[in-house]
Amino acid sequence: MLESNIAVASAAQPSAVFEQAMLLQRAGLSLAPILTDGSKAAAVRWRDLQHRYPTLAELLAWFGRPRPFGPAIIAGGISGNLEIIDCDYAPVWPQFRTRVLQRIPALVRGPVVRTPREGGGYQWYMRCAEPVPGNLKLAMRRNGAKLDVSLEAKGEGGYCLSPACPPKCHPNNKRYELLMGSFDAIPVISGLELAEVHSIAMTFDERPTEQPREDRQHQSENVGSRPGDLFNSQADWSAILEPFGWRLIHTDSDGVGYWRRPGKRYGISATTNYKRCGLLYNFSSNAAPFDVRAYGKFTAYALLAHHGNFSAAASALFKWGYRA
Repeated sequence: MLESNIAVASAAQPSAVFEQAMLLQRAGLSLAPILTDGSKAAAVRWRDLQHRYPTLAELLAWFGRPRPFGPAIIAGGISGNLEIIDCDYAPVWPQFRTRVLQRIPALVRGPVVRTPREGGGYQWYMRCAEPVPGNLKLAMRRNGAKLDVSLEAKGEGGYCLSPACPPKCHPNNKRYELLMGSFDAIPVISGLELAEVHSIAMTFDERPTEQPREDRQHQSENVGSRPGDLFNSQADWSAILEPFGWRLIHTDSDGVGYWRRPGKRYGISATTNYKRCGLLYNFSSNAAPFDVRAYGKFTAYALLAHHGNFSAAASALFKWGYRA
């Protein structure tokens, strides 16, 4: 009754933000209120909103007021296994989007939002038929001595500000703009297709692939003849990963392998040999000893079998015949 009375009292002059928030929630998206101080921080403790939709009274309190908060869209299971690819470096966007659409044409219908960040940025909305992972930094770029995010996946436990947010929600005091698509028609893709989106994103990653090896004294000085180099060129990913509980779920016509980490009951955690690169692209944040990044075969073997001791890994490979 209380919510009905509030709705009647507010129906005469609902704010534009409230009306847009209602449309977003009707599209199956859970929302959190965002402060209008440019911090992009939530105005309330929002963790429970990952498991329930806001009530009408909450929506009115947040967005029906004269100076409303901004609605952020919560990713993950509550919003229909929603994932948002957040591009913070505009130069990679055209090539990334083109390559994704070549492989997964259905995503052409996915809503795309232009963000107000300096230099431009984009959000790309998609749903998965399986639960999505948590937030993942898929690609980083070198910016002098530091690394900045280029492409990030906002999944379980993440949110993005929506085009319904007032300009003051962003530090640049500008709006988010829906460029294409509709929030009530977000395409649903398979777990394998989502893994492919992640793999394509990770090809833009500028983080180093191989971890440094402190002791090289046991290796030949001839590049290409070291045990690790020979292992990279000759070993099979199944022989590296399967003894440690990784499971190959699918290999596509291009030779890309889709892998599930140990302890995971569904979904894809990594791919191997995307575009015949020979690398493992791990995009699970719970796949120790791997971080979210790309790995060569020797590095993966050293981490799994020798706890990151590259000298011990190379010595073992030498004994197994990986020598010139």
